[in-house]
Amino acid sequence: MEQQVGTEVSRRRRQEKLGIVIRDKMTKTVVVEVRRLVMDPLYHKYLRRRSLSRHKRWVVKEVVERASAD
Repeated sequence: MEQQVGTEVSRRRRQEKLGIVIRDKMTKTVVVEVRRLVMDPLYHKYLRRRSLSRHKRWVVKEVVERASAD
């Protein structure tokens, strides 16, 4: 996505997220779970939230660690 800023054209850097591959049964697609911590506004405790990459468009950049074949 390009934006016109003055006379220069600036490109947005893609957002990077770290996640766990849940499924890879499809040919060119993987399902990734992204975990994050969110602070509860009332109790001020951190809660774990997760979201799956079902409707998102990401590119797997690198595999950090492979799961064992147990």
